[in-house]
Amino acid sequence: MTEMRLSDAAARERIERDLDTNFLVEAGAGSGKTASMVKRMVALITSGKYTVDQIVAITFTRKAAAELRQRFQNQLEKEFREKPQNTKEAGFLDAAMKNIDSCFIGTIHSFCGRILRERPVEAGLDLNFQELDDLENLLMERKAWEEYLQEIKVSNPRSLVELNNLGISPEDLASCFSTLCLFPDVQPVYSRVEKPDLTDALEAVKIFVYKAGNLMPADEPAKGYDNLQEQIKKASRYLSFFDLSRDVNIIKILSGFDRNLKVTQNRWPDRDDAKECQHNFEILREDVIQPALRKWREYVHYRLMLFLLPGVEYAERYRSRLSC
Repeated sequence: MTEMRLSDAAARERIERDLDTNFLVEAGAGSGKTASMVKRMVALITSGKYTVDQIVAITFTRKAAAELRQRFQNQLEKEFREKPQNTKEAGFLDAAMKNIDSCFIGTIHSFCGRILRERPVEAGLDLNFQELDDLENLLMERKAWEEYLQEIKVSNPRSLVELNNLGISPEDLASCFSTLCLFPDVQPVYSRVEKPDLTDALEAVKIFVYKAGNLMPADEPAKGYDNLQEQIKKASRYLSFFDLSRDVNIIKILSGFDRNLKVTQNRWPDRDDAKECQHNFEILREDVIQPALRKWREYVHYRLMLFLLPGVEYAERYRSRLSC
């Protein structure tokens, strides 16, 4: 029976035999990437180009590293058995099996840790620093965040009041804090933005809600209010009961209209009125609400960065204290 040849057999052979070329291999799960990697590692040994202590194989997880190490050892033994014992290739393989512990096969974290342990002083690290796995790192970040917030309560409580005035709680920022900690070398883009005046936008919404409310049916339609009617009724309640001296309440009212709200004409007493309300809403949203919200978000972003970035620096110092 003729053996079936894989469509990518030529590429697989290049990975194993073309030892002077660097490759980027993209393939799906279970396609044989690890098998090809092991064969290339063994080929590097049998060629005499490298000894086992000069090979580094990096994986994402400890489990994958353990599997790769076992498969590498098995392949070395297999190749050794198949080679004539008096050849130089057999000698290379024998030396590799005897010194396999000097081959680094592990995760990127452990590889980086190994390099740093060779040069801890130059890296500014404690000689006894510890590597953290993902869970440990997450717990460390949470602890640093909690301590930072406690310090802020004592040293700068006004910043927490400012957050509250923006409608944001420290709990809302935990995810953003983690993201900033994850990429410490990335400089966030932010610049000083003056607080926008929301008075005109609020007045425009008031006028729209008042006029549209007078055109809506006195009683709820049989099939219920449409999306725009629902938002108009909600905004009317907010305008009546909210403290409109607080920007966060104004923003909540404006944000309710920053959606693609549509009228259902047969739920209005007059179809022409429904069309007019739809038209007026779209103009209000595009010309008034969205520009106002954009300026507000730019202002908030600047204030949040002022609050978060010192926290990221605190987390770095916290990590250094723990030698992590």
